[in-house]
Amino acid sequence: MASITKRGNGYAVRWRDPDGSARRRQVPNKRTANQLKREIEERLSLGDRGVPDRISPRTVFRGALKDFILDQKASLASGTAERYARNLDLFVRWLVRRFGSLERIRPEVLTKRLLRDFYQSLASDGRHGRPRKDSTRRKVVEVVQLFWSWAWNDDEYEPYFPVPRRLKMQREPGLQTVA
Repeated sequence: MASITKRGNGYAVRWRDPDGSARRRQVPNKRTANQLKREIEERLSLGDRGVPDRISPRTVFRGALKDFILDQKASLASGTAERYARNLDLFVRWLVRRFGSLERIRPEVLTKRLLRDFYQSLASDGRHGRPRKDSTRRKVVEVVQLFWSWAWNDDEYEPYFPVPRRLKMQREPGLQTVA
């Protein structure tokens, strides 16, 4: 039998192994906690130790997105955090078109090549069918890179995300200084 308790910003799933020792695992959200509880109870019913090898990567990716936005809302201006959320939503919709469904998106899909493909797709996939400017494309991809770095540096999500990669993107030349 496993139980779920709220702890800080996340949830703790507690259970006892077949040998009687107490175990606990911290997860970021309620949905992940419920899924982990089901997996633990299934393993315990088979006589195994209750801890699964990993939490489902599907819920990890979605949980990381939500937690990143909440973290950004706490530290950034509301307009900036809103823009980050819109840019990540644009990225997730592109991933869904590419992989077929949100259920197939796992943290391991994040690669430098994927960022490059997303950056290139933004050129032709603009608002009202118009191409996006290079500066807009760069800003959108930079938010994805921020999310990736945040998830990799977070204690809860670090085991699931690959090492973040940076994509070098072209910057517009600045205006000449006139004295």
